[in-house]
Amino acid sequence: MRFTSRGALALSVALVLGLAGVPAQAGYPLYSAATSPAVAAGKDGLLEVFAPAPPNAALHHRRQLPGGVWGPWEEFGGPTEGAPTVVRTAEGLLEVFALDRRDGRAGERIRHRVQLADGAWGPWEDFGAAASVPVAAEGGTDLFALAPGGSKLLHRARSDAGWGPWEDFGEGSGLPAVARGGDGQLRVFTTLSGQLLGRTRTPAGWSQWTPLGGPADAHSPVAAATESGVVVFVTAGQRMHELRDGWTVFSEPVTGRPSVGRNADGRLEVFVVGRDASSVQHRRETAIGWGPWQTFDGVSAVCSPGVASTVDGRLELFTLAPAGESIVVRAQVVPSGTWGPAQVLGGPASPRCE
Repeated sequence: MRFTSRGALALSVALVLGLAGVPAQAGYPLYSAATSPAVAAGKDGLLEVFAPAPPNAALHHRRQLPGGVWGPWEEFGGPTEGAPTVVRTAEGLLEVFALDRRDGRAGERIRHRVQLADGAWGPWEDFGAAASVPVAAEGGTDLFALAPGGSKLLHRARSDAGWGPWEDFGEGSGLPAVARGGDGQLRVFTTLSGQLLGRTRTPAGWSQWTPLGGPADAHSPVAAATESGVVVFVTAGQRMHELRDGWTVFSEPVTGRPSVGRNADGRLEVFVVGRDASSVQHRRETAIGWGPWQTFDGVSAVCSPGVASTVDGRLELFTLAPAGESIVVRAQVVPSGTWGPAQVLGGPASPRCE
């Protein structure tokens, strides 16, 4: 089934991320979802990585320096329950969101911290009640999260006047996938009762949720742009399934949510934690389809990996070791090329995922 730009099947290949030939913004994830650690590129194209640390789960972060070396770990403060979300605004500044259950108020709260124009960080501030960290599309103007209780989605939009209130966005379960298409319209995927649904914002407003079929018990949707449209991945029965021209089984048993990066040549690369709940496997598009699954030697993870592209177009993959004792990064040697050896960033980390 190929998605089109109009009609009842408007939630197909053009639905989430795209029109043919629309490039991804350098350094920005192809989707936003909880990974641990969380990673994003700042205004200068250099990467920043964020992770919770024991014993009080305060966030720490580490910034990439010119030349690809890494600065020291620094305490970032703020309460968090599991992995934070990092969003890059249209101005290239970063905004970090974290879940907080510490203050005893009813339900869960989100806190956020905004990077200032000079690169410094503002204070942590309350961002309202929600049951998950929010996810966002490129530009960070719209956020989506689970409502307290986890039975529906919430939406919050940013304008020149600042953030509006959280609004009911309909039923859904788990973190949605969200992105802005090449036509500028915002699209969202979620699952409900094991079925994949899609919704798009048109000039007339938000469409209704449209069923997209697929395997039973689908969850954890992820979407990524291709030259011809979009590919959607869901997990069902511990196997990944791919929606492109139709539904196909994409992998053997995996653990958790996949991560997706786009190589400098436009080809996608998918990263998952394997069936043993520790090995990290990846699969890259080729000229004739998908290549074979390969396992990264010497790299293991307990959470969905974080992936981002550097200022020179190379992908870098960040994994949290199974016991949470360290964060490991592995980078491509050249853009779209082979992967170099693993580098241990060390530092404080906690084996918390979503």
